[in-house]
Amino acid sequence: MTSTTYVYTYIAFAVVYLGAALTLVVDALRMTTGLATAGRTTPTDNRPAFELARECVKHGQHMVDYTQLATLLPLAYIVGSIFLGSAVLRNQDWAAIANALWVTITTVAIGASIILAVRGAKETRALSRIDVGEAMVGERTSQASHKLASRLRTSTVLLVLVVAFTTLNLWSVVSGLNTLLGLNYVL
Repeated sequence: MTSTTYVYTYIAFAVVYLGAALTLVVDALRMTTGLATAGRTTPTDNRPAFELARECVKHGQHMVDYTQLATLLPLAYIVGSIFLGSAVLRNQDWAAIANALWVTITTVAIGASIILAVRGAKETRALSRIDVGEAMVGERTSQASHKLASRLRTSTVLLVLVVAFTTLNLWSVVSGLNTLLGLNYVL
């Protein structure tokens, strides 16, 4: 496989990941705002407040999970790439297998990016159907909502940092594209 395959496959991953991660960041920020303002009204929904609160917490926890997974995804991708590259350096017989694995890992990472963004959007839509301010009443419930909002905010900040790193990495690849395409082997 030529370096062209690696370079353009990475660029595809980085572009899809950045789009998906930024979508997830926007959804997480919207959800954080809703969770942070909870506990200021009394419930008017027909369902008991504890059911609504449980549903809000469930959606919020799922969003925390998705943002954390999106934060770890490029890091796992980089570590996997380093492992495959070092395996090839130790034994050239592994090159064909490493090439196939790397393309597979990249494809899976692209798919995972899209899935996380879609799942995050679904959680945000599901939470937007609930009046969080009415659902999260009472001091304990309100405190839980604020803690969840804080966790989500922290996860979102970490995701933004990884997005910044990925953006800089993509920029370095694109700015050195001619050099990278001229190499015989890049992993």
